[in-house]
Amino acid sequence: AQNGSVCVQVSGTSVRFRTVSCAGTIWTGTGTTSARLMSLSNGMQISGGRVTFTNAGGATGSGTFTVTDPRTSRFRTVAFSATGRVTVQ
Repeated sequence: AQNGSVCVQVSGTSVRFRTVSCAGTIWTGTGTTSARLMSLSNGMQISGGRVTFTNAGGATGSGTFTVTDPRTSRFRTVAFSATGRVTVQ
């Protein structure tokens, strides 16, 4: 379903996308594995909750993801708000 809401679920070195909501159909396409995950490059790790972004550009809530480079332990926080604003800190 194009131009619909998408849920982003993170886990370790992978991300999963679901259509409509976090209980929706798992999206598959170019770059997804047989487990329907998309791996982050260079072994980067990601943690945090899950969020659904709407087709209007907003989000179902606010929260953060933390992206960590396992080689250097350096990390960046990716914050998102209900208005859809995403910032990297």
